[in-house]
Amino acid sequence: MKIGIDCRIHYYNRTGIGRYIRNLIREFPERASVDLELVLFQSRREREPLLRDARVRCRSVVTPAHHRWERWLLAAEIAAKRVDVLHSPDHVAPSPLGWQSVVTVLDLAFLAHPEAYDSQSLLYYTQVFRSLSHAAKVIAISDFTRREILNRISIPPEKVVTTHLAVDPGYYPRADAACADVRSRLELPDSYLLVVGTIEERKNLERLLAAYALLPRRDRPNLVFAGSGGYHFDRVVDAVQEHRLGHQVHFLGHVSDADLPMLYTGAACLLFPSRYEGFGLPILEAMACGCPVVTSNCGSMAEVAGEAAVLVDPNSAESIAAGIATVLEDSVLRRSLIDRGNARVKQFSWRSAAEKTLAIYREAAEYH
Repeated sequence: MKIGIDCRIHYYNRTGIGRYIRNLIREFPERASVDLELVLFQSRREREPLLRDARVRCRSVVTPAHHRWERWLLAAEIAAKRVDVLHSPDHVAPSPLGWQSVVTVLDLAFLAHPEAYDSQSLLYYTQVFRSLSHAAKVIAISDFTRREILNRISIPPEKVVTTHLAVDPGYYPRADAACADVRSRLELPDSYLLVVGTIEERKNLERLLAAYALLPRRDRPNLVFAGSGGYHFDRVVDAVQEHRLGHQVHFLGHVSDADLPMLYTGAACLLFPSRYEGFGLPILEAMACGCPVVTSNCGSMAEVAGEAAVLVDPNSAESIAAGIATVLEDSVLRRSLIDRGNARVKQFSWRSAAEKTLAIYREAAEYH
């Protein structure tokens, strides 16, 4: 059986979905049975094969990710490889030409919060309805996302399977000296609160800044944003000026995977009060690095964090501020959160995700 995996988006997005692709395909060769042939379709702009393994073939394709005609152009490119199952890990799949389709849905934020997307993105993601109707199997990355799919899209429940994400093995507590080196290079203070992820509307960052402004000025650590500017980034910048926080807020832009573990390890806590996430990988990444977490009490954030984080109402600046203050002031709670976070991370593994996904491929191949 030949399995194709559409990895084109990895070239353009190395963070959330990029990590999903990298960690999944890394686990596949060891877990796959001998009758399984894996073909990775990657962007022609990738300089190196995504995976070097005798049991995996990498094939470059011309069609860019999110191309308006990819439904047909990518299908034509893949048809020549005669795959039995094609896995599309980014919501939208090309028209099936002789194969069964497996589609991963990270979230349905474009339906829940359309105001956070431009018109072109909304038009692209509406293709998810067609993709899921044609799919043999749909992978949801959290139980929350599975519920969202079944509530918002009319497809049989038995087609939708939850397969949780996990932490990249490069995330673990780092030495104080290594953390100090990164702080020095990025010109950060010794004490700071950390926000990780694309700076965009649904991350609830304007309200987070309002919450930060409620903390006593003398006692609050600096606030550090590690992530690229996204849709309405300008509103976040305006909120910094509105609350007169410019001297205490740092925008680092994209931070490499090499530096992020040090930033997590050295942070007083991770702040992740998002309004909507399909999973929320930074929650587990922070926990893996021994960093306490303050996150939302709803959706996938509560599902991922369990009892290992301080949960707050993302719609209330006062609730967010109280959660931050509690972590900063209560040393016993901090130690407990670190210990519980360490245990929580171990409940998620890429090995398990890969094994479940390979089983899904086999089920899809038999779909009629």
